[in-house]
Amino acid sequence: MFWADEILEHIQGEQTINDSKTPSGRVHVGALRGVLIHDAVFQVLKEKKVPVRYLYGVDDYDPVDEIPAGMGEIYREHLGKPLFSAPPPPGSSAGDMAEHYISEFFDVFKDLEVHPEIYRMRDVYRSGRFNSAIDRILSHAADVRRIYFEVSNSVRPESWFPFQTICEQCGRIGTTEVFAYDGKEVSYRCRRDLVKWAEGCGYEGKVSPFDGKGKLPWKLEWVAKWAEFPVTIEGAGKDHSTRGGSRDVSEKILREVFGLNPPLNIPYEFFLVGGAKMSSSKGLGASAREMCDFLPQDLLRFLMIRPKPQRPVNFEPDE
Repeated sequence: MFWADEILEHIQGEQTINDSKTPSGRVHVGALRGVLIHDAVFQVLKEKKVPVRYLYGVDDYDPVDEIPAGMGEIYREHLGKPLFSAPPPPGSSAGDMAEHYISEFFDVFKDLEVHPEIYRMRDVYRSGRFNSAIDRILSHAADVRRIYFEVSNSVRPESWFPFQTICEQCGRIGTTEVFAYDGKEVSYRCRRDLVKWAEGCGYEGKVSPFDGKGKLPWKLEWVAKWAEFPVTIEGAGKDHSTRGGSRDVSEKILREVFGLNPPLNIPYEFFLVGGAKMSSSKGLGASAREMCDFLPQDLLRFLMIRPKPQRPVNFEPDE
């Protein structure tokens, strides 16, 4: 039995599969493993006549937290800004950094005949679709802080509220800290020393957290996706699926704050090239585009999904 067939034993009714990617650099081939694992489940469920959707998100509200490999110091001024607001590399026809990197990745999807429904977080936030989830999470900030501590032993001060605004003065999102919520607006400061990779401007203000004025931290953004889409199946790499890790935190928040059951997890191991894990922003490892051009597409798909997800795949191009 193919491993994806076993999913049928754990589901009932209509299914929504979700996956996503932060386009912080040229997307490495390892990111395809989650894409193809989810697509394999999608194809099996379709064959079995199970009503199913496959969603794929572009996490373009995430901050630029590192200058992508080969981009140069000219991009330093954009550190801390949302990916959608940073410019693309010179000569690119894309409108911004996020679109530049994700468009190449989506071209690989087409070559591999993977056709999920694409959504972009800029559209999700600006449309107001997450407004209700944002309000619920901010209104239960004390519960969120408690869960962080209970699950991962991570301490958040009472002044910490799980939201990142886009600074009204400098446009950065990675340097802002919310310290109050009155049900309509959040109070925030853009700190100069919040992170090591970007410097805030020092501005303090109040703004509505709704309709695209900011974003949820990624563990809470995960929760909002599960609740609002809603998601019934979403795998995660082993770095997220460890005991006390981000998956455990997000699942407990979903249960206790939203009263919902978490999606079925399909924990999966890394796809390694020459024994090494890869990084998009650091430019480490082969890109998805390069590997798709190097290997026959059926072989690349086979390498990714033939082993069970819990088994690592180490591709040795010199062998």
